[in-house]
Amino acid sequence: MPGSFGVLGPDDLLQGAITPVVREPVAKLPSGKVALAVGDAWITNDPITGQGANLGSHCAWVAAEAITTGGPYDERFAQAVADSMWEVAGPVTDWTNAFLQPPAEHVQRFLAGAAADPELAALFADLFGDPVRA
Repeated sequence: MPGSFGVLGPDDLLQGAITPVVREPVAKLPSGKVALAVGDAWITNDPITGQGANLGSHCAWVAAEAITTGGPYDERFAQAVADSMWEVAGPVTDWTNAFLQPPAEHVQRFLAGAAADPELAALFADLFGDPVRA
């Protein structure tokens, strides 16, 4: 029903307390072995865009694929995997962080256009599934 959409009560508001952070992806342990951070151990994104699980899964897949190619599993290997993961993780992090700031003027115009144009609205919604393209 037009005009009936709205916040119903105080529990209907989005609130959060996540501080986004990107940590070093590679660490040399006291044993001399190397650890590669994946998921929230590496990047903690604010949940506003719902990208955390998808990014963690993607990075785990990239790491697993690299492991199947063989070692040595040293610091250089781990850094190369981290660089490959960052190809998606960087844009996802930028996409998420953009939602934590007031929107730029061009974004405001885009959102106003999307409010009036279903195709533009669908494009905007699809960007959540492909932040690299966004």
